[in-house]
Parts: sequence; C-alpha cells; structure tokens
Amino acid sequence: MIKIDYSKKNLIIGSILFSVSIELFTIICRYVYGGTGAEFAAKHDVPAWLRIHHFWWGLLLILISFFLRKYPKLKFWILAIGLGVFFSDWLHHLVYSPIVFGNLSWHWP
Repeated sequence: MIKIDYSKKNLIIGSILFSVSIELFTIICRYVYGGTGAEFAAKHDVPAWLRIHHFWWGLLLILISFFLRKYPKLKFWILAIGLGVFFSDWLHHLVYSPIVFGNLSWHWP
C-alpha cells in the first residue's frame, strides 16, 4: 500500500499538479472541439449552472474542507482538489488565454 504524507508541502504539490492537469484537459478539449468554452456550451446546450467559472466550484470545495476536521485525509483531498480547481481557472484566464487569444476570455452566461 502506498503511504501518503499529508503535509502542507504535498498539499501544495498536489494542488499544482491537479491545476495543471485540469488546464491541460481544457486545452486538449479546446483543440479537439474547437472554439471557446462559451461556443461549446451553446452548441451542446450546457446548463447555465455548469457554465460558471470553475473558480467558484474550487472555492466551494475549499470552504467545505474547513468542515472536515474529523476526517483529515478527506479534508486533505477535498482541499487539494479545491485549490487545484480554483487556481486552474486563474491559470487559464491570466496565463493561457492572454498568450493564445490575446485576451482574458471572460465569458458569463
């Protein structure tokens, strides 16, 4: 069995890896399906509640993690995923989009 060290260092590393993974997935989807996220959502009739920036889903997971003190391992993973999702949206809009599209790609439903 793999022993996981639930340290702050590994929380940061896990969050960064998760964030970069989400962004790579987003980039691959963008090139496979073409167009922007807003165009994809309109074409495939994605519900408005799913079209919000995943920054908010990450923030929700971060907040939920604060209520999981009795479950430190679960708290670690929820917090790591929440931070990864949270920063993935910032990475997308503040790094990737300006380089590739020349703008921040803010699309609101």
